[in-house]
Amino acid sequence: MSSLLQSFTSQFSYFDEDLKKLGALELFKTNVSLLDQLEARIGFAFPDLYRELVLNYQFDAVDLNGYSLLANRNDEKVIGIENEIYKDMSLWPTLLDKGFIQFGKGEKFSDYDPVCFDTNNQSSVVKIDHEAILIYEKIRVVQKLANSFSELVEETVHKAQI
Repeated sequence: MSSLLQSFTSQFSYFDEDLKKLGALELFKTNVSLLDQLEARIGFAFPDLYRELVLNYQFDAVDLNGYSLLANRNDEKVIGIENEIYKDMSLWPTLLDKGFIQFGKGEKFSDYDPVCFDTNNQSSVVKIDHEAILIYEKIRVVQKLANSFSELVEETVHKAQI
C-alpha cells in the first residue's frame, strides 16, 4: 500500500469528528474483479490511487474539509462505491452520460453537489452543481478541486499537517 494512501486515510479522523467517534475506517481486501466489473459497466477505469483506496479499505462517508468521500461498505458480491454511485436516480444518469463519475460530495452535511472524476479532462476532480442536473439535466462545473485524485489527496494531507 502506498505511503500517500496511508497518510490520506490516517487523516480521516482528523477532519471528520463523527468518524473519530465511530472508528468507521477499516482495512478490508475487496475482490478486484468486483471493481473491474464496475469499471466495465461505467466505461471508466478509476485512477490508481482511488482503486487502491476502495480495494483496501471500507469506510462510511467521510468529510475531508471541503469535500467528502462517498461510503465504501463492501460485501462479497458488491463493491460499496457501486451502491453509492447509483444511489441517487436523479443525478447518476446525467453524470455518467456526460462523462462524470461521482465519488464524493461537497461537505458532508451541508453540500449535496457531487464531486466527480471528469473523464473528459484526464480525470480531473470537479464539483458539479446538483441543481443544474435536477432542474435542467445539464452539467455545470462549480469548482475544479484538483487536476487528479492524487493531487486532491496530497492537498488534503497537506491541510491536515498545517
